[in-house]
Amino acid sequence: MQSFKIWILFKGYVIIRVDGANIERFINICVHKELTLLDVKRKDGFVILKMPAHGFKFTRLIAKKTGCKVKILEKKGFSFFFKKYKKRKSFAIGIMVFLTTFALLWSYIWEIELTGDSCLKRNDVVKYLGKNNIRIGSVKYFLDTKKIEDDFILNFKNLAWVDVKIKGTKLVIDVVDRKKVPDIINKNLPCDIVAKKDGIIEEVLVKNGVEVVKVGDVVLKGDILISGIIDLEFFETKMVHAIGNVKARTSYEKVEEVNLLKVKKNYTGRTSSRYIVEFLNKDLFKLKFGEEYNNYDKIDSVMNFKLFKNFIIPLKIKKEKRSYYYKNQEVLSMDIAKKEAFNKALSGILKGLSKDASITKQNVDYFERDGKIFVKVIVETCEDIGIEKAIE
Repeated sequence: MQSFKIWILFKGYVIIRVDGANIERFINICVHKELTLLDVKRKDGFVILKMPAHGFKFTRLIAKKTGCKVKILEKKGFSFFFKKYKKRKSFAIGIMVFLTTFALLWSYIWEIELTGDSCLKRNDVVKYLGKNNIRIGSVKYFLDTKKIEDDFILNFKNLAWVDVKIKGTKLVIDVVDRKKVPDIINKNLPCDIVAKKDGIIEEVLVKNGVEVVKVGDVVLKGDILISGIIDLEFFETKMVHAIGNVKARTSYEKVEEVNLLKVKKNYTGRTSSRYIVEFLNKDLFKLKFGEEYNNYDKIDSVMNFKLFKNFIIPLKIKKEKRSYYYKNQEVLSMDIAKKEAFNKALSGILKGLSKDASITKQNVDYFERDGKIFVKVIVETCEDIGIEKAIE
């Protein structure tokens, strides 16, 4: 039924009004003569219905025979539309130009979109694709998405999965990073526990293996703390998977500086805007609004045009909004400068600490030079410095 209605719409139909005393007889004769009637609605003294345009010519004779009057209220359908405009050559040419332009624009890639859980940046992807002659404006029918996927996996070793699809005029690249698997030595394989950093031993707890260091010993990165090689008297040497915890006193050092003379931005409230209209990656024209000054912060934005969700048009409007300010120099007090420098240094140290590390002591030294405050922070911690290393 739905396809029949579409066919009627394509061929054209009329909405007519039938008046008279013998409307039922009029309808019965139309049905008998196999004329299609749709959406018949009875009103007070008349009937409104739809019928194919080519069948309307037969209704005048039926109306005369039954004493009814028929009147066309509306003409609908594509046939009437094209009949109306067929003598207007400019309109027909306009439609042809539009359809041709639409088909051409649809054939190209106008947007490269990067999705997925990855630290890969869009600029890197665009640059890589450009080296392989894939860029904005490439004909999408010549692109082999399977080959692009394989090339990505081969050239970006940190990727676990790549899916490349063409959606409308967009090249959508969905990537997922390879999860880093921690180095875990099989419990059945013999290994030592070695120091991952320098320190002074504070505590040794051995669950399996031989204790090599004692409390108070100074160890360097790579030294063996618990050995997986056990020498048994009267028996041959045995190798095991060493297990244990070795805590040591370690230290971290960080130096930061803060300029006592700080430049402060005071915004004036004045703004200006620049607009660049771009088509096919070429600037068409530029517009400027508002007075421009030297010192400013700017916010860039881009507005893309599209007909559908995935049909991007190669027309962009780039906007640059500038907020103006004047510089004002401010001298920081010694206390504020010291506090700011200390917080920066301590924050840098804390980022590098392991989760099990506990701070036992800290030492802070300040000195001033060339209008700057320097701070040197040394932090002592107690942490587990042991790490497994396979016995070769």
